Amino acid sequence: MSRLTQEHENKDREWDNGLNDIRIDPKNKEKRIILVDADSIIHSSIHPLKSEERLPYTDKEIDTIIIPKIKERLYSLNEEINRGFSIQKMYCFVGGKGSYRRDIYPDYKANRPEKLEIITEVYRKCVEELNFIRAEDFLEADDMLYILGKEYGNMSILCFIDKDLRQIPGIVYDYNKNIWYTITPEEARHSLAVQVCTGDAGDNIKCNKGCGPAKADKYIKLGMSNYQYIKNIIRLYRDFNKEVKDVKPLIRLTYKLVSLGKKYNK
Repeated sequence: MSRLTQEHENKDREWDNGLNDIRIDPKNKEKRIILVDADSIIHSSIHPLKSEERLPYTDKEIDTIIIPKIKERLYSLNEEINRGFSIQKMYCFVGGKGSYRRDIYPDYKANRPEKLEIITEVYRKCVEELNFIRAEDFLEADDMLYILGKEYGNMSILCFIDKDLRQIPGIVYDYNKNIWYTITPEEARHSLAVQVCTGDAGDNIKCNKGCGPAKADKYIKLGMSNYQYIKNIIRLYRDFNKEVKDVKPLIRLTYKLVSLGKKYNK
């Protein structure tokens, strides 16, 4: 092996983002179904970077700036996946009409800033021109990744940046950090159990105030049975809500809000 070849191989190892540990045979690209949480791509594209030092984009800049930024992110995502796999089909999901989560919990995402006026038009163009797919009514893009991730199983690659989706087992490509990793069924189960304990501050789900991941880890351990998870979640809620006589309704509500793939009523 030449010195130059060795240097290149060392550089590849140094910059490895996890893909080499996931693909089975680099010479034979396996076919995969790609499931993308496209909401995050859209929202990151409609806001100017701090380095631009400018006012928000206007409706006149949707076609000249925002849509090209979205296309560029999709191109980069395609390029990265094609390094290790053959893309058989790609589904880019955005949220559907309405939200069952807001119906059962009016404060859901109430902490978010007011939506930009251009967002509706950007979504319309993404659906009509870029073939993005609307989730089923009252569901979000996260839910659709969960549903199809279970349907396609090992045939799918999940593309997302949100920690909420770590309750889906499978191969994951984080297109924001440009890293690959896998989530085992046991890790997915554990992730959901932790989220039931902590809620989600980003979505304004605060049914169990004061409990973060570090505190939840004292009660919830990887490898517990479902019975142990339930028992320890109840114990945790009682410790954090001593003034509440019956914590089970709080637990059920949080579960409905953070779990993926189903629609719940009050």
